Amino acid sequence: MRIRHAEAIARAGLIALLAGHPHVCLAEEVREPAAGVVVVVTDYADAMARLPQAPQRGERIMIVSQRECEWDVRAAMAAGVHGYLTQRCEAAELQAALLALGKGQRYFNKELLARALHQLAGCQPTLRESEVWNCWPGAIPTSALRSRWRSA
Repeated sequence: MRIRHAEAIARAGLIALLAGHPHVCLAEEVREPAAGVVVVVTDYADAMARLPQAPQRGERIMIVSQRECEWDVRAAMAAGVHGYLTQRCEAAELQAALLALGKGQRYFNKELLARALHQLAGCQPTLRESEVWNCWPGAIPTSALRSRWRSA
């Protein structure tokens, strides 16, 4: 497993939490592809940059981030992220997520996943989508967009 988190304090905390775990082997970053699958724990921006090449490099990407809005979670899921946790998750959840990713499964924080699914199920625009719609007030009224969104 590799920790590539851009925030120094988060990176140090992740290393400290995982260094003594019996099922986790922390590896230094290397430029050549590793043998087998490597779980990379990283921040949102690095994950989104790594995801297009992750399958070729044998990487499974897990985001640990303060970014908790539905838009970010949905965008990461659409890009193919394998796991997503908040930085305020418990150590046990972090370890469970890493074990799941190591077995080829996906793992998402239950609260984040529930909010993202609720947003999709209700066909409600996210806060960011609403903000974008409001930037174009002359194009189509927001109420018309929302009614079209719900009927789609």
